[in-house]
Amino acid sequence: MRRAKGTGTVEAVNGKYRAKLRVAGQVCVGPLRETKKTAQHDLQFLGPKKTKSGKTFLEVAEELIISKSKGSNKWADSTLATNKQIYRNRFETYGIADIPILELSKQDCQDFINAQEGGPAWVNRVSALLSRVCTFAVERGYIHSNPALKLRLPTVSERENVLLEPEQAKVILKASGRWIDMVIVCLLTGLRRSEVCRLKWSDLVENSLIVPGSKNKVAKRFPFLK
Repeated sequence: MRRAKGTGTVEAVNGKYRAKLRVAGQVCVGPLRETKKTAQHDLQFLGPKKTKSGKTFLEVAEELIISKSKGSNKWADSTLATNKQIYRNRFETYGIADIPILELSKQDCQDFINAQEGGPAWVNRVSALLSRVCTFAVERGYIHSNPALKLRLPTVSERENVLLEPEQAKVILKASGRWIDMVIVCLLTGLRRSEVCRLKWSDLVENSLIVPGSKNKVAKRFPFLK
């Protein structure tokens, strides 16, 4: 048997050897062998595997979501809901939907991501699901490799906070109940509900409220009014 045309080598891995063949940009590897000679013999059997799908990207995405909505490996309810929303609002409405999965290129994926609107966190979620769909296609044998790996995420500006008019704030402050203190803190600081929930007494420092920063942001400081 003649092996597929390409650049073939044998590489050492943890004291063992395996054949490695690159054909048309795709890397194929053989099993680990005890001897280099056996690994060299494997080279003649390596080559791209035949795919078995004429499905579009959208059909594969739907298949993934269905598979992750049940069984022991199903997504959490919140994750499933978010990914269904991305499927409906992003995958279905952009040009990527009808591209055959076999023809989906890295440039197609990059163009899709570049066209996304919304905050950075949302664009990251869309990119992550795009890559997960392509990984799923590889696992099912529909394509050889994931074209959505290492995409360049576009620079997206953070969404500006919407400031309430005084009359709007007065309406909210008329409310009562156990959450009114939290509402007041949110109104005065612009903090998110999750940020207020994480506040501790130790965050009150020298007549100021110090809100710890995340890994990407510095801490926020809110001085008390005298």
